[in-house]
This record gives sequence, C-alpha cells and structure tokens, in this order.
Amino acid sequence: MSENNPGEISCEEIIDIINDMVDNEIDDEKLALAKKLVDENPQCCTLYQTLLKTVELYRKQRDEMAAFRTPKLRWDQIMEKAKESE
Repeated sequence: MSENNPGEISCEEIIDIINDMVDNEIDDEKLALAKKLVDENPQCCTLYQTLLKTVELYRKQRDEMAAFRTPKLRWDQIMEKAKESE
C-alpha cells in the first residue's frame, strides 16, 4: 500500500500485483485484491489484458521457434568463407 495514503495502492504496486497474477505467482489475499483492482479500474483491466496477451504471444513464438533446429556453426568455415570473399 502507498506510504502516503495507506488506503491507496501505488501504480508500481498495481503493476507488481498484475505481473504476479499473470505469472500465477500470487497468494489468495493478493489475488483477491488484484481481481478487485482489475474489475474496478479500466486502466488496470487494460494493463492486465495487455500483459496476458503479450505473455501468450511470447510463449507461442518461443514454442514455434523451439520446433526449428538450430544449425551448428563452424567458426573455421565462416572465417574461411570470409577470407575467400576478400
């Protein structure tokens, strides 16, 4: 809670709580507060939805990229090609 007004919560605290909510790393008390903030505050709701979508897109891209085989690079062959092009 905000030090200046114990009944208010700071923007940083809201972001921390919503991040914990997105990451499923939140205790029951904090989860109840987060749900209340998201339900009552359009900015918090937008932030929460945006973070959820960002995480979803990142995980999808990460999973898609994991399906591709990363080629093994040989530094000696790269250097040889570089010398040939000089």
